[in-house]
Amino acid sequence: MGPTGMVELAGAIRMQTNLHYLDVQSNDIGDDGAKALAEGIKGLTSLSIFDLNENQIGDNGVRALSEGLKTIGNLSSLNLAYNQIGKDGASALREGMKELKHLASLDLSWNQIGDDGAKALSEGLKGLHSLVFLYIRRNQIGDDGAIALAEGLKGMKKTLTTLVLSRNEIGDEGIKALADGLSGATSLSTWDLSWNSISDDGAESLGEALKSLKGLTGLNLCHNGLGDDGATAIGKGIKDLTNLTTLDLSGNEFADDGVKGLSEGIKSLTSLTTLDLKGNAFGNVGAKALGEALKGLTHLTVLNLGDNSTGDIGAKALAEGLKNLTSLATLDLSYNLIGDGGAKAFAKGLKSLTNLISLHLEDNNIGDNGVTALREGLKSLPSLNIYL
Repeated sequence: MGPTGMVELAGAIRMQTNLHYLDVQSNDIGDDGAKALAEGIKGLTSLSIFDLNENQIGDNGVRALSEGLKTIGNLSSLNLAYNQIGKDGASALREGMKELKHLASLDLSWNQIGDDGAKALSEGLKGLHSLVFLYIRRNQIGDDGAIALAEGLKGMKKTLTTLVLSRNEIGDEGIKALADGLSGATSLSTWDLSWNSISDDGAESLGEALKSLKGLTGLNLCHNGLGDDGATAIGKGIKDLTNLTTLDLSGNEFADDGVKGLSEGIKSLTSLTTLDLKGNAFGNVGAKALGEALKGLTHLTVLNLGDNSTGDIGAKALAEGLKNLTSLATLDLSYNLIGDGGAKAFAKGLKSLTNLISLHLEDNNIGDNGVTALREGLKSLPSLNIYL
């Protein structure tokens, strides 16, 4: 469509006094198109859902839109992802947000508001007492921005269900502030802090906060750098989160001690359906502890333990731990150190898992004997695909 097309469309939009849903995503309207659109939406008090995702409107476009937003008091969902919005745009948006008392969903992902923009946004968030979903992934937000956001989120402990802050630059000081700000948030069900810079110090504070988030169903901390102490701290924090269904701690540089500490928490997560520990550094000792922890997780359907250092001893312990998890559909142990002994253990231990459809054992040390054992031992599972 581009800016020219939006100028033409804006006139038609202005006439739609009963418009509830406006989707103009992926049209590259730019700031000129945004300015025209801002005039078109003024006074559309019935508008509830407004999607401007991927339009490159920039700060000038947001500045114009904010004026239009002030007249749409019933707006419940606003998507401004992928729009090259910086700190000045976030500041302008803060003013427009003051009138959006019914806003339930806000997406500002894949912009570049940075710390200064996060500070401005935090001020705008303080008045959004109906906000349920907040997405601010990949926005160059560091500790200072996270500290500011934590202040803005404190008033949402009974409404916010989903908070996505992935792919930012939040470190330990930022996570400490967020942990404090969201401690006791009874409504929070999904928290994504993946691809940040949380180490063991920040994980300690996060672990304490997690103890109070009883409604949490999804937690993503992948690719931070938690290490052994951090993983242990998270293990302590999650042990009472009995509603947790999805846990991702892949790519966090913890070894045997870390997975041992984490396993203490995992063993009580009886609602867990997906567990991802790929790309860490634990070997047989950690796998043995994990095997014990998994025995009671009867709802588990996806388990990813690929790209670690587990050998035959660990594989045997895992096979023992998994043998009664009949809901398991996908098991990934690729890129480990499993040989024929481990393959034979899986051939014996997994034969009762009738829902298993994918078994990944690529790039291990399994020879002909192990391959034969797997194919013979698991031939009773006709839907199973074995990847070697």
